[in-house]
Amino acid sequence: MFLDIQRKMAELYVAKARGDGHFGYTSCRFGNVFNSRGSVIETFIYQILNDKPITLTHPKIERFFMSIEEAAYLTLKSALINNGDVHIFDMGEPVPLAEIIENLQSVLSHRSSVLVTGLRDGEKMSEDLFGLTEESFTTIEPRIKYANLSIELNKNVKLLNQINSRDESSINRELSGMTTLTKL
Repeated sequence: MFLDIQRKMAELYVAKARGDGHFGYTSCRFGNVFNSRGSVIETFIYQILNDKPITLTHPKIERFFMSIEEAAYLTLKSALINNGDVHIFDMGEPVPLAEIIENLQSVLSHRSSVLVTGLRDGEKMSEDLFGLTEESFTTIEPRIKYANLSIELNKNVKLLNQINSRDESSINRELSGMTTLTKL
């Protein structure tokens, strides 16, 4: 959950800079980058090949995935498109992690047991690519959309001003009261 707050704060900070006239600023919102270093896929492969139980938080949990090439494409194209505060790649439908585990075991010709560990605090069964108040806009690239964060930015302007002033004690007080940023 803390990483979600950090990610959202980074997006809002860039959106604020953009709103302050730095129009070259934009963010990219990624899904899970398939088989990148530190990804859950890497963990699953290690567990399967080393006869360890495959840890899964919930049997029906699902996530969005993109390839390393798609992540690079999103990053480079978003800098060129630069339509809005945050750019989001169309990753299709979310994929059940249980399905990925099954496919990996088949491809690796090796089976391991699955250990369901339970959802972590704040973890969701499925991800949302857009917040409730974020309107999705199209770009010239068919698989890249963008959103402007003005509504959420207005709700968090105090914290963003504290970040700009580098007032660490105020920032820490504000963040300690948050378990999550308002889901819009």
